[in-house]
Amino acid sequence: ICQFLRRSVYSSLTINFLASAIASLECHLILIGVKYLEWRVKLYLELAQVYEECGSLNAASKTVEMAMRKVQDLKDLEESDPPLPDYVAKIFEKTQRLLKVQDVKYKLQVIIIYFNVILK
Repeated sequence: ICQFLRRSVYSSLTINFLASAIASLECHLILIGVKYLEWRVKLYLELAQVYEECGSLNAASKTVEMAMRKVQDLKDLEESDPPLPDYVAKIFEKTQRLLKVQDVKYKLQVIIIYFNVILK
C-alpha cells in the first residue's frame, strides 16, 4: 500500500500509514524482538524517505534518530543476557550501519540547506 501511495500524488498519506504501522509494532512485545528488527528498521527508513520526498528533511532526520535509539535500546536489552549469538550481533551491526549512513545523509542535507539559506 505504501509503495503505491508513494508513487501517486497522495504520498503524504503514506506518512500516517507508516507511522501507525511503526507504533503498532512498538506496542507489541513479540514484535519488538530481534527477529523483526530488520523489518522495523525498513519501516523507519521508508518513513524517513517519505518525509524526504515531501520536503521535510528535519522530520526524516528525527525519524532515523528515533530508529537508532530504538535499535540501541534493544541491543542493550539483548546484551544484558550474555552471550549474544553471532547472528544477532550481525543483525545489530547491519541495522546500525544502515541507520548511521541514513543519519549522516539527512544531517548533511539539512546542513546544506541551512547554509544555502544563510548565504542568500
